[in-house]
Amino acid sequence: MAEIGEKDLLEQIKTKNLSSLYFIYGEDNYLKQKYVKRLSETAVTDLPEMNFPKIDGKEVSAQQISDETYQFPLMSEKRCVLIDDFDIVSKGKEEIDAVKEILKDVPETTVLIFVFSSVDVDYKKAGWSDIIKTASKYGCVINCKFKTDADLVKYIRVWGEKQKTAIDSNVARYLIETVGKDLKKLETEVDKLCAFCKNYVTKDDIDRISAKTPEATQYMLPKSILSENISGSLNILSDLLDMNYEPIIILNAIADSFIDIYRVKTAVENGLKPREIAETFKYSKNRLFVLDNAAKYAKKYSVSTLEKCFDVLNDADSGLKGDEKNKRLLLERTIILLIEALRGYEIKAKKV
Repeated sequence: MAEIGEKDLLEQIKTKNLSSLYFIYGEDNYLKQKYVKRLSETAVTDLPEMNFPKIDGKEVSAQQISDETYQFPLMSEKRCVLIDDFDIVSKGKEEIDAVKEILKDVPETTVLIFVFSSVDVDYKKAGWSDIIKTASKYGCVINCKFKTDADLVKYIRVWGEKQKTAIDSNVARYLIETVGKDLKKLETEVDKLCAFCKNYVTKDDIDRISAKTPEATQYMLPKSILSENISGSLNILSDLLDMNYEPIIILNAIADSFIDIYRVKTAVENGLKPREIAETFKYSKNRLFVLDNAAKYAKKYSVSTLEKCFDVLNDADSGLKGDEKNKRLLLERTIILLIEALRGYEIKAKKV
């Protein structure tokens, strides 16, 4: 076998042609749990309470895994054994070698699943690299990476089609901006929208029906400011304050976006690609998209324009941390000044 993607995995499940071994790791916990559920339901046809043991990897040994793996199924074609969060490489050599021997010889009557919910599996490190190499030789390895926006759009459209409701790409992107990138949350919102909308979903339907998360709304504010949309930005600010979001957190989210743009702009001017600064500035894998977004605005705005925006943000920060009582007014003024700076107007940043 080898490392496989979602398409190949779903084909195995559809045809019930399962491997005896699955090694599931990566960033997206929703996908990991979804795959475990689909695999176990396909493998175990009867008596799941007997044929589907779920074992906490923090308290298991290679011998216990072996004992469970080599048991015969009871009134079912296969037995499924789930090992959750077994930090294999932290064990001694004897234990690691014993696990590798199990991986090499899983019986056809068992589907052995290793899933890593919180243990960080780094395939670049020697210990994990060796384990993954063994698992991919004798079974299937699945790296559940975070989905890109393009992937999420496809998911949303397919979920809508299954319920005979059309969701075009622009509307799907708006849903992502509104409720966030969590797959489970998106699936729930699509179900809700399809139940209320007969043939197709619009942006107005999303505004009317879907629950905006503070995190997603917070993400929308810098984007609206950078699009130089004053009324839209003030409306988003009002939503965040109504959600009891702290003004300093709102300001920091705005400032972070401008910092991203400045970093990308200076990187590009020095011959680097936007994502090449990720390691230097400690951007996690699930936040690399912000560098791609920043690159679009880095082309549009000059360094001098960005510096004017930083002056505005610094004054706002001083005001929020000082004696300023009307923090809503301060943030509203900050947004207007930022957009005026982006439009090229001469401004004088000062505290409210």
